[in-house]
Amino acid sequence: MTQPPKEVVLETADGRSRRVTLGERAGPPGSQGGVWRVVEWPRLVVKLERRPDADRFPEKLEVMLRSRPQHLTARDGIIRVAWPLGRVRDAHGGRLLGYVQPALLRPEFASLEQAFGGRGTLVPAQATWRWYLELALDLARTVRAIHRAGHVVADLSPENLFATAAATVAFVDVDGWQIRDPRGRTPLPSPFSRDEYTPPEHLADPASRTERRFSADWWALSVLVAAILRLGTHPFAGIPPGGQPPHDVRANVEARRTVILGARLRLPPRAPRADLALAGRPGHLLRRCLREGYDDPEARPRPQEWIDALTDAQYEIRPCTAGRLHVHLADATDCPWCELLARTGHDAFPLS
Repeated sequence: MTQPPKEVVLETADGRSRRVTLGERAGPPGSQGGVWRVVEWPRLVVKLERRPDADRFPEKLEVMLRSRPQHLTARDGIIRVAWPLGRVRDAHGGRLLGYVQPALLRPEFASLEQAFGGRGTLVPAQATWRWYLELALDLARTVRAIHRAGHVVADLSPENLFATAAATVAFVDVDGWQIRDPRGRTPLPSPFSRDEYTPPEHLADPASRTERRFSADWWALSVLVAAILRLGTHPFAGIPPGGQPPHDVRANVEARRTVILGARLRLPPRAPRADLALAGRPGHLLRRCLREGYDDPEARPRPQEWIDALTDAQYEIRPCTAGRLHVHLADATDCPWCELLARTGHDAFPLS
């Protein structure tokens, strides 16, 4: 939908309604639709679906409105999941168009991809790598809560995640999840996920995406944690010898080609060394996911394992002897940020 209607009707779960005016677009269009601000209520946005009658969306929305999980949507007073609050209908015919949700707006929230941009976007001044470690930990905690509620994120990727300066993560595009119906029926499907975060079994067989297991999220969570701890570098990023940019992450996944498991790849500029940034137990969990978990989804680390490893890692951080804002895990043989600075001239954590 390129141009939204000027007015829509917001309708609560119990049928109360109000006509509102749509304002400017809130962020770029997504795969399933676009998001617009609500003029009368700045803390709300509406998502208008590209195909509001497809993939059992009306049924899925009704299930979500009936079973809003308070323990999942917020933690410590901060939004963790932008859960649907009501229906959005056409103002002139009543046709279902999408749903209304909390607005995740700047300066409190920014996209996870912006957090990878370093200072001046979202990351606090004088922040160290510990901030990214806390961000990954918060992500793992919320994925654990989502799974305990019986849902599968499916499209677990940076495009659907927001972050705060307090190193917390919030999920958007909940309509794309595989939703468990509390009444015990077949899960409501999630037909879409980005190739870069889709597990091998679903890459090889797209038809299998109609019903996903928690293990699909276990793969994506491991990949995301690795990317966060390497400031945005995907574990399957890189160009093989003789290859030409841009690198093809999907091709690398299908070929099991990653520096994490010893492949020789030309990495993107400013990519931290994986063996230094992912030292100790985090590196062990990631290798297990990418090696044993490639063919055996049950071998992938669960969210609780990541929570335990990242919690322990907070107590294993050591300052760099160079005296900069460089910190790293005690198991690292060298400071990854000093190595990056020496190799590329880029200081990921400058003093000012």
